[in-house]
Amino acid sequence: MQFQNGHTFVCHHHLLTSHVRGLLHGANDDLSALAIKGNGEDLMFIDVSEKLTAPTRLPSIPSSLYTFTSTTLRPFTDTLTNPILVIPSIPSCLLALTGWLLEYPTIYVQDSDQDAERCEWDSRGNCLGNVTLTVVRVKLLGGNDGRDHPLLSFSFPSDLVSATEAAGLVRKTEERYAARAAGQQVWVGVGLEVESACLSFVA
Repeated sequence: MQFQNGHTFVCHHHLLTSHVRGLLHGANDDLSALAIKGNGEDLMFIDVSEKLTAPTRLPSIPSSLYTFTSTTLRPFTDTLTNPILVIPSIPSCLLALTGWLLEYPTIYVQDSDQDAERCEWDSRGNCLGNVTLTVVRVKLLGGNDGRDHPLLSFSFPSDLVSATEAAGLVRKTEERYAARAAGQQVWVGVGLEVESACLSFVA
């Protein structure tokens, strides 16, 4: 997928198709009644728009992400007449789309009312400054050279997620990637690091 000239996603077609169907499964016209799930996993959407005084958990899938997935990604994955999907404009749901494509269990959302075509995406602000975040880092352990390899990291505002929920997120994340790493001969296993961070500015 290519968005304008600055954002490129390389996706496995089968996995993308499964991902799209998982998000749209059970959808109806009332998004508030749409279960926040993707491929059987609970998803947490958090609005971090700059206009807010603090991050806020959303009760349902953002309509902008649902609309983009159903009207653009679903037809593409169903037909695949061209392996390259070129999208001339940057969708307002790009932040949420990125988190969803990377399978983050907590997905940040920014105000979909902003005109993404008239402002540089990277300059968009958020309300995460001076907010205590729980940061989860996933890494592959002990490669052929004996070094660990950072795989991904995600975060969520600590005050918005209970200790029980946070423990569940960490456990499910570790189980998912441990299962994917099983059977291969390059890495010893998967490791997770969890820490707190609070910065005056979060890009």
